[in-house]
Amino acid sequence: MRRAAPALRLLAAPTAGLAAALAIAPGQAPVALHVYLAVSSALVLGWLVVLLARTLRAPQEAPFASALVRSSPAASAPVQQLERVEREVTLARQNAWDCHRRLRATLRAVAGGLLAERRMVDLDRDAERAAAELGPEAWGLLRPDRPPPADRHAAGIGRDELDRVLASLERLAWS
Repeated sequence: MRRAAPALRLLAAPTAGLAAALAIAPGQAPVALHVYLAVSSALVLGWLVVLLARTLRAPQEAPFASALVRSSPAASAPVQQLERVEREVTLARQNAWDCHRRLRATLRAVAGGLLAERRMVDLDRDAERAAAELGPEAWGLLRPDRPPPADRHAAGIGRDELDRVLASLERLAWS
């Protein structure tokens, strides 16, 4: 009944016209009835076509409108995290201070988590075992008592050294 209500409203005007035609010219009832049926059929058929078209195709949003919709923060969090790490690596390669303060902090967090989970070793409390697990190059960068660089603007970590430190962390992760 709910879907038929618009169709019944469509038929209100032709029905009123039929009633008026019958009241004015009762002798022309067959002609008035034929006109009523033709008009009513056309209106109902048009209504059914519109209804069918709406159900068969979903309304599509314009590409411009969909581009304006912001993505959820949860979806962009890994991307932002990756961009942050990329910045840290870039800065750490350029100067020693950023290597010591930024990248080293991130790598210490990773190494600390891996050592604790995989080897039951605390990076800060069990220095001997942590040094043995990490290897000399990674330990040299990640040890808790590493002093800050004397020259903040000196060259940062080299690509080869960073590759070896990351290889050491990967070895912990996969073994």
